[in-house]
Amino acid sequence: MLTLDEARSAAAMARVELGGQWRLPTLDELERLVCEDCEPPKIDARLFPRTTAAPYWTDSKNRWSVGRYWTVNFYTGYTFGRNAPMMVRYVRLVQNFPPPAASSPPAPRPAAPR
Repeated sequence: MLTLDEARSAAAMARVELGGQWRLPTLDELERLVCEDCEPPKIDARLFPRTTAAPYWTDSKNRWSVGRYWTVNFYTGYTFGRNAPMMVRYVRLVQNFPPPAASSPPAPRPAAPR
């Protein structure tokens, strides 16, 4: 369990130690993992084993509550937007996949002579 600043530092450390663009997920990204039909933890345990049934940080600010951030609670499946950055929450880091260079379309090939 980490504060928001500690979670961001963990993402920076993962980028250095593991490579890739590790970061905190957005609210939308983390909400997509919620399995409404699952018993707590509300996540597919085959894909995400050992997930704690508790709130996890997102990097999404709550626009209606200054200085607060959104979490997704995998015990209830609900989001909560009144988390102060100094509170401790669980962390699930994500990275963009495929990497940006790999996702660009291949260069066009020159036309064959006729």
